[in-house]
Amino acid sequence: MCNLFRDYPDVKFVIFHVGFPYQDILGTLAKFPNVHLDMCGMQGIHTVCVDALAEWVEYVNITRIHAFGGDCFNINSVYGEQLKVRDNTYRSLARKIDEELMDIDDAKWVAKRVLYDNPLELYKLDL
Repeated sequence: MCNLFRDYPDVKFVIFHVGFPYQDILGTLAKFPNVHLDMCGMQGIHTVCVDALAEWVEYVNITRIHAFGGDCFNINSVYGEQLKVRDNTYRSLARKIDEELMDIDDAKWVAKRVLYDNPLELYKLDL
């Protein structure tokens, strides 16, 4: 995949599902400036998402992490998924605060980026 990312620098690649079961490696692929990480469809596996986000915020460009995305087939699943993603994001960032690696203001900024700003910018949505 590295050749693909390198050969097409103007294409934005979005890797879904936390790259599971390769979430540890996925953060390294995000070193390519055209690679975005999307946690969609995996929020039900809490430990995977909580651990991945907690790890990625330390070394991945925050503007390329998306905590909430596709994989919802109806409005009920959208609602349920967004409840899970908020809880998982909170758990990840609370861990970073407890470890004194960020403060509450940093955590709020990261949460807004991964839940709202990043998708708006990537998909050029005008709300």
